[in-house]
Amino acid sequence: MTVLELFAGIGGLRLGCEFVGGFEFTRAIEISPTARLVYAHRFPGTPIWDDVQTFNPKPGEFDCIIGGSPCQDLSACGNKAGLDGERSGLWWQQLRIIDECRPKFVGWENVEGALSRGCREVVAGLKMVGYQVEGPVVVSAAELGAPHLRKRIFIVAHRDDLSLRQRNGFTRWEEQLGNQIAIACNYSYSESQRRDAGIQQRENWGHEFDGIFEASDTPKCEQCDASGAAQACCDRARSICQSSNLGMDDGISPKLVRVSVDTPTWLAGIGRSGWWERNAPPDRAGIDGKRIKGRRECINHYGAACTPMQAVPMALRIKYLADLNNKL
Repeated sequence: MTVLELFAGIGGLRLGCEFVGGFEFTRAIEISPTARLVYAHRFPGTPIWDDVQTFNPKPGEFDCIIGGSPCQDLSACGNKAGLDGERSGLWWQQLRIIDECRPKFVGWENVEGALSRGCREVVAGLKMVGYQVEGPVVVSAAELGAPHLRKRIFIVAHRDDLSLRQRNGFTRWEEQLGNQIAIACNYSYSESQRRDAGIQQRENWGHEFDGIFEASDTPKCEQCDASGAAQACCDRARSICQSSNLGMDDGISPKLVRVSVDTPTWLAGIGRSGWWERNAPPDRAGIDGKRIKGRRECINHYGAACTPMQAVPMALRIKYLADLNNKL
């Protein structure tokens, strides 16, 4: 199924969907220049639009729309303005795009604070434009073996006219979730994914980062049409990034953590399991030196991202609904 990813960030949701398979990401929208550069590096060939407020899809252009609208006003650490906030209020642009496009399936991700600061409005909005809503489902990274909580909520919706709840074999999401969590725990990057995404590589960015920020200071990327000109908006980004690793992590010093691939614990004796046991945890920000330009932005992108494993249950649910819809 063709997918539009809104508020794409550095591609955490997409990585989870690609693990499940069956998703063809044909366009992404992301306003942050540095996040666009990372996304373009990880997923070369996907056109990137730079502002959700100026994007107008064609009816039926995408089968599925996913996205985690900005969380700053929903988080317990933010100003708690909810969907009235300037940044988290961009959810209404996501709803507008859904209503204009009318995709069969929708996936929404956000922080746990959204449960009391906007989730009801999200559910109500989707129902008002003609969608059946499932969730919210809360998935913590700790459930997947991570040494931190990072709770995220997920909502899945499908168009009313599909009448999927009346189909033979329909199963509620809650009944599938336990098995989906077990599947997510088995997630692991292949060698090709590691190579393509620059994961856990240790090369120094050197002076390339100056060029990246020169690119990010240019005017809005060229808005594109469906004729193939969409590549223009991220070609320069990729040319800058080709020899960069663009790996990012939380910047914790290896001297503090004292962890290696063969060490079964992390930080203060917290155990790792699943993906986190099979994959070495990040130990630096991907950019050497505390004062190098852009280092903070990279750490912020990593901190805000949804881990790919958390997105797996949402992707599995959407795929289940799509398979149900395709049955005669």
